[in-house]
Formats: sequence, structure tokens, C-alpha cells
Amino acid sequence: MPNNYLSLSPSEFETLSADILSALHSVHFERYGEGRDGGVDGKFVTNDGGVWIVQAKRYRDVKALLRQMGHEQKKMQQLPQAPARYFLVTACSLSPANKAVIQQVMGPFILSTGDIYGAEDLDALLHQYPAIYRKHHRLWLHGVEQLTQYSQRAHYIRAEATYERIIHESKSYVAHSAEHAINQQLATQNSCLIVGDPGIGKSATAGQIALRHLLETPQAELIWIDDRNFEQALQLIRTDSPQIIVMDDFLGATFLHDDGILAFQRDWQALLRTVQRANGRLKLLFTTRNYILEQALAQIEDSQPLIAELCQRAVNIEHNSAKFRIDLVYSLLREANLDTEQTAQLVQEKLYWPLIKSTSFSPRLLQMLCSRLADIPATQLASSITAGLEGQHQLWQHVFQRLSAEAQNLLYLCAIAGKYANVTELKRAFHTLYPQVQNRLAPFNSFDRALIELEPTFIKTEQHLGDIWLNPANPSLIDFLHRNIADNPPLIDALINSLEHFDWGLDHFKVTVQSKHPIAISAKQREHLMYKLVELLPQHSSKLMQTFTNGDGALQWVNQPISFGARLTKFWRTVMSNAQQAEATLQQIQFLLPSDAQSWESLLLQGGIQELLDLTRYLTVDQQENIWLLAMDNLHNSEDAAALAEFYQQVPKAKQLFKQQKRKFIRKLLNACSEEIDRTNDTDFLDAIMHDLYRIEEATGANISDQKYHLYSKLEDSFAGEEFVFSDSVRYYQKPGSQEGSEEIALQLSLLTRNVDLLFSKLGSELTELNT
Repeated sequence: MPNNYLSLSPSEFETLSADILSALHSVHFERYGEGRDGGVDGKFVTNDGGVWIVQAKRYRDVKALLRQMGHEQKKMQQLPQAPARYFLVTACSLSPANKAVIQQVMGPFILSTGDIYGAEDLDALLHQYPAIYRKHHRLWLHGVEQLTQYSQRAHYIRAEATYERIIHESKSYVAHSAEHAINQQLATQNSCLIVGDPGIGKSATAGQIALRHLLETPQAELIWIDDRNFEQALQLIRTDSPQIIVMDDFLGATFLHDDGILAFQRDWQALLRTVQRANGRLKLLFTTRNYILEQALAQIEDSQPLIAELCQRAVNIEHNSAKFRIDLVYSLLREANLDTEQTAQLVQEKLYWPLIKSTSFSPRLLQMLCSRLADIPATQLASSITAGLEGQHQLWQHVFQRLSAEAQNLLYLCAIAGKYANVTELKRAFHTLYPQVQNRLAPFNSFDRALIELEPTFIKTEQHLGDIWLNPANPSLIDFLHRNIADNPPLIDALINSLEHFDWGLDHFKVTVQSKHPIAISAKQREHLMYKLVELLPQHSSKLMQTFTNGDGALQWVNQPISFGARLTKFWRTVMSNAQQAEATLQQIQFLLPSDAQSWESLLLQGGIQELLDLTRYLTVDQQENIWLLAMDNLHNSEDAAALAEFYQQVPKAKQLFKQQKRKFIRKLLNACSEEIDRTNDTDFLDAIMHDLYRIEEATGANISDQKYHLYSKLEDSFAGEEFVFSDSVRYYQKPGSQEGSEEIALQLSLLTRNVDLLFSKLGSELTELNT
């Protein structure tokens, strides 16, 4: 069966071409990044200094290819060194006559028609080199079973554990009124956003709805993702079978604004568009907290129509229905494994009422509390329930105090290390922290014993890449630990001294007064933290993630390096809003900054141009001008161009410099946008480029009509008749008011008192019979 090479992006097709020719000729063709390539997509230098060149043309129509080849011949003539051999690879079908015409046009660079490869040639070569075929998964992503074979070994095995957990939760799960709206949205819109406070039951609700969908559609697959990984969700989508994807707590416990907003919103929008086009085969559930959603949307551009529409119809879960409270408490107590004496005490003293009437009613809290009741003597049930209902903080406090000092210290480190913390780094930090807190060295093997003590109630471990990685077991546990740390200044000092990772310090402590991070620190501690961050800034760091990387197309875990430029960008973004702190910070990091133009060029490539340009405002005039001109000559995308345009508008010195060559300046900005438009057919990227163009127009007065025409032409091709409108600012989401007030709940419960007492008396009889 012929392959559809148009399913690959231009960059992916270039990589495929280089891979095939490398294997065929037993050489390695060097690849180049996206952008203007001067007619060179791959290059190999022979032992005698000759150059072989690969040019990949992802054309649908042979006539268009033939028209382009005259331009390619001119490009070859302009190269500093004429190629000794030129290979052309194209996605369209070529006849012998077509190849002969191409060789004649490209003379003398194409030595024979054997160096020209059309679609049929690629099909034959991929059959000859199956490893290359497996590597380029988009070729076989549609209509074959390899995806299941490869990805089940990596991701879907975790879905089995999730499936078992959901089934277990179904024993005590109680449906609520919001489910009807969620199910209706899944049926009509194929997606739904579930919001609510921590511990209210968002994940449990999503799990039970997903379970019912699987029961109704047995051939469907469940994909459960809980680490904000849109990229992984997009990779795991299949078009040939039904799926339901749950993006649980998809904005995290705190929405980290320095994680790349543009990429985040593009991936979110792309995922929603994929659902929209799946004709009902793909169902998507998101869960998040109310306040995290509000925080995230305050930072996302008001220009993403699918995101806006999803958030506008968000379903809020608030368990303020009297019936729901009664049913849930009954269900939890029924599953609590109480003995006859405990059950009799509970019914006789009507201990279920404090649970039902709790002012801080939380399904998660009640589940934790009821699961502990079986271990409590009957005579102490009343006091235990009263103590547990003071809140999740008190419940965690009760459990936390029972832990060893070693386990407590490790938990504090997990609270600042976040998800997928490396056990080797945690162990070093543990042995630095423990003596400061306990005034003695950690006992032999104490770190390992702490791990065993904490898992699985507090932490979960996974093994990847020959190492162990830790994850906190519950978001509310992290909230509790953050509060404990914030209330303990000596512990804050010790934790700062123990930081092993740059991100550990930047992601959780209030580095600035305006920061929204959870751990507040004093001015002296802030100064201490800044010195520690500067110490960690040049040190290697990385992030564990899962992606398709192996030659057989399987999902693989990789420890992705984080460049110095990315770390510096993140650091500067934190302080740049405060000029005094920014200037003080620059003095501390001055010795880490590049001293030559080539190194600055590399830094601009690695980091965010908006933040790095802001940093230059505190450098000398000579340094500023050189770096600004470098930035103008190294714009990699429309986002860079828009950032430089706004910098020109805001900084008088920059405006004065670029005004001296304004025509060139405007041309560079617009060329960066045009090149990115050429590189992509993704409608969401095109949407973002359009808004960058508007930013450039507003900042510089540039005429963007040519770019707009080019972009709209591409959109028309992409949508093929679908209407697409760049939306104006949209009110995304507003948390609804309470469904029922506390007075209404109290009234309902008072009317149901007799029925509730009868219900729970039956619980006593039922459990007595079960125990008998």
C-alpha cells in the first residue's frame, strides 16, 4: 500500500529523506533546522572535500515541482562550493520522462536519474529499510496496529492500573447532578472541562464517566494523562478506533507561567481541534481547580476560539446537594469494613450526621477519614470523626506526625522538587538537609528506609533510564507541606541550602514580592535564595519526559536537557518586572554572560528573546547595540519578531538604533513571519503568527498586508471550505456561584432527618449480616 508522504510535515519529510539516503549510501547526511535552507536540506562531505547535497520537496503535484526546479538550479549556482552530487527526493509520483526533465533542468548537478527519488522509489526503499519506516510513525499512524503494539508497552500499561483504580472507586462512588451536563457535552461536543475545588471529586467523576464510556463502547481505549503533557496526548491519538482521553489536573497544582505559554495554548488548541475533526470517535475530559483555571486563562491570549468555547461551558462540581451528601457518606461507611461493635456505636450515636453536615464537605477528605475508621476503637469513633473533620490540613497533620524524622525530611524535599524528581538528586539533598534540621548526620540507609515508609500513601516511584523517579501521591499533600514550610523559617533556610536543582528554588518560593508561588520568604531569605539560584544557574539540568524517539517508533522516556539560555530566560522573567531587583540580579550573574558575539547568538537561539532583550537594558551601550543587531539578524519565528518590535517601541535607545536602518529592520521582522508561514500548515500556528503580525504592525507601523494575504491563503487551503475567524477578546470562564447555599442544605437535611436515620439503621443491620 503506498505511503502518504503528505501526512508528514516539511521538516519530517526532510528528515525521512536524509535517513533513507544515509542508509542507502552508508553515509551520514547532516540535517539543518527549519528555515531558509538555500536549497540544502542535508549535506555530506566526502574524504576528498566534495559535497553531496540532499533536497527534499514535499510536493503533491509534479507540475509544481517541475516549475520549482529552475529556481533550485540557480540556488546551486550561488553556493560557495558547487555540489559534487545532488539528490532530489519528492513526495509526488515521477515517471521516467519526469526524471529526465528534472535532470536536464538541474544539470550539471544531478549526475543521473538514479539520484532522483519519487514516491514509488521511497515506498520501495522503506520496504528495504523497515527500521526507518517504524521510526517515522506518522507514515503508519493511520490504519495499522503498530501504534497499539508499541505504545501499549510504554503508556497503556499504566492505563491498566488506572482502569483497576477506577473500578475500585466505583464501589463507593455516588453520582451527582453535574454528571448529566458532562455526559451531554461528551455526546454533543466530544469534550468537557470539569472544574471544582481541591478534593471535591473531579478525578473520580472523570474516571467513572470514562468507565461508563468504556462499558458502552468496549473497543474504546482509555488514555489517562496527569502531567500537563498535551504533546503526549496528541501522539497517542488514533483515528481508526474510539478513544477517551482524560487530562487529569491538566493545569497542575499551580499553573507555572514560565513553562511556555505560547506552546501550551497552541497544543491545547490543537488537541481540541483534533477532537473536533474526529467525528465523535475521540472523547476528551479535562479536570482542573477553579482558581488554577482562572490563573491560567489570565495569562493566555484572548484569541483561541476552541479554548474559549470549552471554558465557557465548563461544568463546575459543588457537592452541596443534601441527597448527594447522604448517599456518599452511606456508601463510604458501607465500604469502611467496620465491625459489629463499631457499626452499632456509629448508628446509636448517629455519628454519620457530622460527616453529612460538615461545613468543609470534601469527598476526598471523607474518603481518607472513613478509610481510617476500621482501625479506631468503637469508643473513640466520635472524637476521631470530630478531629478529622477539622479539615484536610489537620488530617494530613495527624498522619504526618506519625512519620519518622527521615520520612518527614524527604517529604519536604519532594514538595519543592515536584513531579518526576530524580532519586539521586533527592538523596544528595536529603543528606544536606537532614543534619541542618536534626542536628546530627542521617542514620545509615535512612534515605532508603524513608522511601519505603512513604510509598505508596505519600509518594509514588517509577523506574526509568536506570534510575528511580518520585512523584507526590496527592496534590492536597503538597498544599499541606507548602503551608508547613512557609510557617517554619529555619526549615526554609535549610531547604534553600539543600537545593540541588535550579527549578526547585524558582518554582515554589516567592522569589519576588509579587510572585504567586506558595512559600513566602523574608527579605533576608530572598537574598539567600538569589545567591543559591545564581550558584545553580550554570549547572546542568534536565527534565524527564516521554516521547517517540526510538527507531522502532515506541514511546521512550528521555531526560531532556534544559539549556543555559532557557534557565537564564526563566530566571530573568521572574525578576524583570522590578527594575531594582533586575539590576541587582544582573550584577550577580554578569560573570556568567557571554563575552563575544557568537556566544550571544547561541544564547538568543536557546532562550526567550523577550526576556534576553530586557536583560540587555542593564548592559553597556556598546554591548546593547551589538546584541540588538544580533537579535535582528537571528529572528527564528514570528514570536521573536513581535518581541523585538515591541522592544523597539518601548526602549528609546533601541528605537534610535533601528530607526537608522528602519527599512532593513522592518524587512527582517516580516521575513521571519513569512518564513514561518512557509514552514507550517498548522492552523493554530498560523493563528498565532497572525497575532504576532498585528503586534508588529502596532509597534512599528509596518505594512503587513502581504503576510496577511499569504497567511489567509494557507488557511483557506487548510480548512477547505470551513469557516475560520480570528476572534476578538473572549470572556473565557467565570466560576459560578454556589448551587445551593448552606441555609438551603440545612433546610433539606432537617426535612430528611427521619429518613436518614432509617437509612443508616439499615446500614447497621446490613453490616451485621455481612459480618455474620
